[in-house]
Amino acid sequence: MSDPAAGTTTGVRLRNPDGSKYAVKGSKDGPFIPATDPDPSEPLHVCEGPTDTAAALTIGPANVAGRPSCSVGTAHAVALVRRRRPGLVVVVADADGPGLAGAGRLAWCLVKDAREVRRVTPPAGVKDLRQWVGAGASRRDLDELVAATQPRRLAVRVVCGGRVVGEYAP
Repeated sequence: MSDPAAGTTTGVRLRNPDGSKYAVKGSKDGPFIPATDPDPSEPLHVCEGPTDTAAALTIGPANVAGRPSCSVGTAHAVALVRRRRPGLVVVVADADGPGLAGAGRLAWCLVKDAREVRRVTPPAGVKDLRQWVGAGASRRDLDELVAATQPRRLAVRVVCGGRVVGEYAP
């Protein structure tokens, strides 16, 4: 975990072979960001948790960041998008209720700072990106899923006296 504004490590999270997770004493929650500088022309892929982030890095997107969970890390993601200014932000959701809801909220928070935001979910029967990559998904599979997903865009509605007088959706 790191603090993107300060460029420092804020914590270390670990997972045992039995799947249980824990953090090194004194760790603080923060985003999971690779130490290498990303290609600014690449879409930013924002994943849920460290293992989905690692799975994304395994198949190739060079511009990847992870949130500690589906319900936290929004402020860090917004700050990262504002700093990197990617043309496309891909929010990769886990395929469960909390994951879908959290990714949806994050996507709407990012839509004002990114030109285009898409929320994607692995195919039916797959829990998350880590499981999908473990089953053989490739960068091409992820790119095809992103391409098939409609972008979220901010729409502006002008209301005067309770009546809609204009709308703009880029």
